[in-house]
Amino acid sequence: MIRPVLCARAAMIARRRCAFTAVECLVVVGVLVLVLSILVPYLIRSRESARRLTCSNNLYVIFKAMEYYADRNGFQFPSVRYDPATRPSGYTAFTGADDSDPFADSSAVQPNDVTASLWLLVRGEYVSPSAFICPGTDDYPDHLRNSRGFPVKPSLRGNFRSARNLSYSYASPFSNAAGYRNILKTDNLTWGFALLADKNPGVDPDGADVTGPSFTAVPMEMAKANSRNHGRGGQNVVYYGQVSFERTPYCGLDHDNIYTVSAPATQPVPLLTVPVAGPSLHAPVAPPNGFFGSSFSPATDRDSYLVPADSD
Repeated sequence: MIRPVLCARAAMIARRRCAFTAVECLVVVGVLVLVLSILVPYLIRSRESARRLTCSNNLYVIFKAMEYYADRNGFQFPSVRYDPATRPSGYTAFTGADDSDPFADSSAVQPNDVTASLWLLVRGEYVSPSAFICPGTDDYPDHLRNSRGFPVKPSLRGNFRSARNLSYSYASPFSNAAGYRNILKTDNLTWGFALLADKNPGVDPDGADVTGPSFTAVPMEMAKANSRNHGRGGQNVVYYGQVSFERTPYCGLDHDNIYTVSAPATQPVPLLTVPVAGPSLHAPVAPPNGFFGSSFSPATDRDSYLVPADSD
């Protein structure tokens, strides 16, 4: 009778030795939480870094396609018809997707269409529609089909089918500002002029013309004016031959906001200088927040206005 009792006691002790105590379980959970707290942010940052790199490569490919286009078209970057008589300022977007000749007077592609201007690169087969998609968005490439859903050649289309087929913005080539249209050439482009970037975030829901925080806003406030493509963390911007990730939209010439115009056509162009510390003979002022809307166009030959926007 003694042996069964001893065996049962030994089995109980063995089970206790094999089981985890509550303290041991808490230690394991704590270690797992610590590991995850280190690993998850790292994976998120790595994923976003990969997206930014792919996005940067896309923009560089588009820029090179623009160069090839310009070499064959009088050094002029892509642009469809401009209407200086009835629409000297402003732009349109995503018109005439199924028109085969965007330069015809009767074309469904309206004058001053900035997206049809970019489509000329696809139309001429300088670049694939997939290059116009930022991996940080839910956008998707244009499937190159007609209105009935059948595959067609790029040359038989006049524009992107949908705003979801374009993740980037282009310096609007439509303006009557002195010297502006002449500056958008490969042999005249000013170094530091923003030519392409992640898509313009557009206006706030209230539709105010003045958009974005001021030049001196704190980083958290400034982020509201950044592109949505990378979670408002900044945007890839194409300068002549170079792509740079900028954490503020005030990254154009003279710290111009690349997503707004510095002044409407009916107002004088403000002085675009940056505040500096110390005494000065002239009191410099910060760049203006700017104005946004399809009725506006670049105010000077140094004013980048990258469109379309998310609200177009």
